[in-house]
Formats: sequence, structure tokens, C-alpha cells
Amino acid sequence: AAVFAMWLSGTSINIYSQIGLLLLVGVMSKNSILMVEFADQLRDAGRSVLEAAQEAAATRLRPILMAMSSTVLGALPLVLGSGPGAESRAAIGWVIFGGLSLAAVFTLFLTPVVYLGLARFVTRRAQQGEQLARKRMVQEKIADSWLDLEQFRLLLLRTAWRIDQCRDYRKVRGDIAA
Repeated sequence: AAVFAMWLSGTSINIYSQIGLLLLVGVMSKNSILMVEFADQLRDAGRSVLEAAQEAAATRLRPILMAMSSTVLGALPLVLGSGPGAESRAAIGWVIFGGLSLAAVFTLFLTPVVYLGLARFVTRRAQQGEQLARKRMVQEKIADSWLDLEQFRLLLLRTAWRIDQCRDYRKVRGDIAA
């Protein structure tokens, strides 16, 4: 959409339009990340994937539209501006204005669909935390049992040393034959 808007306006792909594309990708990914993060929180609360995706899309609709519309309307003076440097400002303005208009649709409708397709194959974070806690508990038990074995080995060594000490003492006294 951004390239189409540039083509309609007759601007070329230059450093300013590339900066606008970078901003466009950043805003799109930010909104998608916020929606997916909210859906993940709902899944951790016990909702199904479908319910989490629907509620996240409905709940995040207003903040996403507000961010998109303010950015698009903020780019409007760049597009309509005139005077020295207007061509460079117009390049970045057309990318933002044209790109975010269609990016809003992609973010609001495509992100939940992709989330529905991929979230089914991923375990919930709460389950991952429980698995990690179980794994740590097993590791601690293994470490404790290893310490118990090490203490037992040291006790055996001390006992054997004491037996040797007693045997040597008895040899010196003459109680035992050498």
C-alpha cells in the first residue's frame, strides 16, 4: 500500500521513503505484539485460543485505531506541505499515510487469524511455568540426594581413617601382630 501510494503521488523510493517504511513496519509490529500479548494473557487465564483471539481483537481495536489514525493524520501535513524540503517530507508522508491506512486492516484482521493458526501448537505460558517448576524441583532433589551420597562417602572415609588409626595404635601397643 505504501509503494502504491508513492506511485500514485509520483514520489520515488529514496532515503526518506525508506525511513517511512521502517516506521510503518514498527507501528504494525507494535500493534500486533500488543494484540498477541493480550491474547496470551487471556489464554493463561484459562480461555480457549478462539475466545482469546476474539476478545483480544475486540479489546485492542480502539487503542490500535487511535494510534493508527493519529499517525495517519499526523502525516497529512507532510503530504500537503509546500516550500523548501517539501519533496523529502512528502516522500515520508505518503509512505506513512498510504501504508498505515492498509496496515490497520491487516493488523486488525490478519493478526488474529495468524494467531488462531499458530497458537494451537504452542503451550500456554502458565503450563511452561509449571513444567519449569517441576523440573527445578527434580533438579533440587537430585542435588540433595547427591549431597547425601557425598556426605555418606565422607562419613565412610572418616570411619575407615579412624579404623586405620586404631589399628596403627594397637600395632604400636603390641596388641596386634604386624
